[in-house]
Amino acid sequence: MNKTFAVAAATLVALTPAAAFAKNNQNSGTKTGSPADLIWSGSANASCSISADKEGTLTLSNNQQYLTSEGVQHAELGYTTAGPQGTTFTIKSTDSSVMLGNTEQLGDNQNETVDVRYNNSGQWQQVWQQNSATYLDNQAGATLTRNGSGTVDVDVRTTAHTNGGGSVAYGNYTVRTTVSCFVK
Repeated sequence: MNKTFAVAAATLVALTPAAAFAKNNQNSGTKTGSPADLIWSGSANASCSISADKEGTLTLSNNQQYLTSEGVQHAELGYTTAGPQGTTFTIKSTDSSVMLGNTEQLGDNQNETVDVRYNNSGQWQQVWQQNSATYLDNQAGATLTRNGSGTVDVDVRTTAHTNGGGSVAYGNYTVRTTVSCFVK
């Protein structure tokens, strides 16, 4: 019985301050202190989001000069853009790697390259050369539609499968290039 009384007493104490809230004749709370200003800051900036939607497939070119996705299966990149008139959105590569099994092939030979081609445009763009990524200013990239969404087909080719430009190193390869969307 003491247990029941203790619970009832706690409930009564909790309700007492609410019942004692000051009221005026219009039945609204009594104003005290200074008013407060709520502020929201921000801007309507251009935005671009991208996603790697589909993995591509590699094959050895007929002349064995390149390991390539050309004629096999390109990778697919999804995008969504929004921005004011005059805004441009461009996809460019910031890093690349070529793995033979678990071994990195770029950097073994200064002459190795990685090129990409967007939407079967016919123009290969070098994104890796001489042991480092190609400068962004030297890449045309892929221009995206303003205020839209869609996909970009991306093909790749590389010379990193050769031993110093000589014989082919056979095995299972994975080519990866990191791309970003640049807004101007």
